[in-house]
Amino acid sequence: MVRVIYLLTQGIERRTRLIDASVGGEKWSQPGSRASVTDREMIDLAQSLQGWTRSVYRFGCAFIHLSNLHD
Repeated sequence: MVRVIYLLTQGIERRTRLIDASVGGEKWSQPGSRASVTDREMIDLAQSLQGWTRSVYRFGCAFIHLSNLHD
Protein backbone atom coordinates (compact mmCIF):
# COMPACT_ATOMS: atom_id res chain seq x y z
CA MET A 1 0.00 0.00 0.00
CA VAL A 2 2.80 2.44 0.90
CA ARG A 3 4.59 1.56 -2.34
CA VAL A 4 1.44 2.20 -4.36
CA ILE A 5 0.98 5.61 -2.73
CA TYR A 6 4.64 6.37 -3.55
CA LEU A 7 4.16 5.22 -7.15
CA LEU A 8 1.14 7.46 -7.60
CA THR A 9 3.27 10.52 -6.76
CA GLN A 10 5.83 9.71 -9.47
CA GLY A 11 5.78 10.72 -13.11
CA ILE A 12 4.65 8.07 -15.58
CA GLU A 13 8.16 7.26 -16.86
CA ARG A 14 9.63 6.85 -13.38
CA ARG A 15 6.56 4.93 -12.23
CA THR A 16 6.99 2.52 -15.16
CA ARG A 17 10.70 2.01 -14.32
CA LEU A 18 9.87 1.30 -10.67
CA ILE A 19 7.14 -1.18 -11.58
CA ASP A 20 9.51 -2.93 -14.00
CA ALA A 21 12.11 -3.10 -11.22
CA SER A 22 9.53 -4.67 -8.89
CA VAL A 23 8.54 -7.29 -11.45
CA GLY A 24 12.22 -8.01 -12.10
CA GLY A 25 12.99 -8.44 -8.40
CA GLU A 26 15.24 -5.37 -8.33
CA LYS A 27 15.49 -2.73 -5.62
CA TRP A 28 14.05 0.67 -6.33
CA SER A 29 16.73 3.30 -6.82
CA GLN A 30 16.78 7.06 -6.65
CA PRO A 31 16.60 8.88 -10.00
CA GLY A 32 20.09 9.19 -11.50
CA SER A 33 21.68 7.32 -8.59
CA ARG A 34 22.39 3.85 -7.29
CA ALA A 35 21.04 4.80 -3.86
CA SER A 36 17.94 2.86 -2.87
CA VAL A 37 14.51 4.29 -2.23
CA THR A 38 14.06 3.59 1.48
CA ASP A 39 10.99 2.52 3.41
CA ARG A 40 11.39 5.67 5.52
CA GLU A 41 11.25 7.87 2.41
CA MET A 42 8.09 6.17 1.15
CA ILE A 43 6.43 6.25 4.58
CA ASP A 44 7.23 9.92 5.12
CA LEU A 45 5.78 10.77 1.72
CA ALA A 46 2.68 8.63 2.28
CA GLN A 47 2.24 10.07 5.77
CA SER A 48 2.22 13.60 4.39
CA LEU A 49 -0.57 12.61 2.01
CA GLN A 50 -2.52 10.09 4.08
CA GLY A 51 -2.14 10.37 7.86
CA TRP A 52 -3.16 6.76 8.57
CA THR A 53 -0.40 5.05 6.57
CA ARG A 54 2.26 5.16 9.30
CA SER A 55 -0.05 3.37 11.74
CA VAL A 56 -0.85 0.65 9.20
CA TYR A 57 2.84 0.23 8.38
CA ARG A 58 3.84 -0.11 12.04
CA PHE A 59 1.05 -2.62 12.64
CA GLY A 60 2.25 -4.73 9.70
CA CYS A 61 5.88 -4.53 10.84
CA ALA A 62 4.89 -5.94 14.23
CA PHE A 63 4.29 -9.29 12.50
CA ILE A 64 7.69 -9.61 10.81
CA HIS A 65 9.15 -11.44 13.83
CA LEU A 66 7.27 -14.07 15.79
CA SER A 67 5.75 -12.51 18.88
CA ASN A 68 2.66 -12.63 21.05
CA LEU A 69 0.92 -10.55 18.34
CA HIS A 70 0.67 -13.75 16.28
CA ASP A 71 -1.61 -15.27 18.93
